[in-house]
Amino acid sequence: MATTGSSMISQLFGAFLTNLHSNPLFLLSFIVPVGLLMVTSMAIRRSSRKTKIDGPPTLEQKREKFIIPKDFFNREVEKVQVDDYNYFLKPISREFTSLREFHERFKIMEKQYRKYSSMAQSNSKKKKKRGLEGRKTAFNDILNLYNKLRSSKFNVVEFEQSEERIL
Repeated sequence: MATTGSSMISQLFGAFLTNLHSNPLFLLSFIVPVGLLMVTSMAIRRSSRKTKIDGPPTLEQKREKFIIPKDFFNREVEKVQVDDYNYFLKPISREFTSLREFHERFKIMEKQYRKYSSMAQSNSKKKKKRGLEGRKTAFNDILNLYNKLRSSKFNVVEFEQSEERIL
C-alpha cells in the first residue's frame, strides 16, 4: 500500500513537471499570487512598525483644564436633575402660540383664496381677471406661509427619534 502512495506522488510530480515543460506560463499562476501575498505582508509589517502608539499624557496635558461645552444638553441637564419642568413650559407655550398664529393666518388666506376663486368663475371680464390674479397671489402667499412653517425650527425640547420611525 505504501508503494502505491509513493508512486502516486511521483506520478503527480511527473505530471507537474511535464505540464511545466509544455507550458512555462503555468508556473506564473502560482508565482504571481504568492509574490503579491509576500509583498503585502511585508508592507503591512513595515507600516505597523512605523505607527506610534499614543502614550500617557504629558505634564502639560495633565495640567490643561477641561472645559465642558455650553451646549443645549449641558445647560438644561441641571434643570432636569432638580425636576424644574416649569423652566421648559414657557418656551414650549411660545412655540404652540406661534403654531396657532400660523393656523389663523392660513385660515384668513384660505378664505381670501376662495373669494378670488369664486370671482374667477364670474361672467364679467374685469371681475374674472381680478379673480384670477388675486387667486394666484393668494396661493403664493399660502405657499410662502407654508415654507415659513416648514423652515421654523422648534428646538425647546428635542427628542431622539428611533431609526424605525425615521424610515
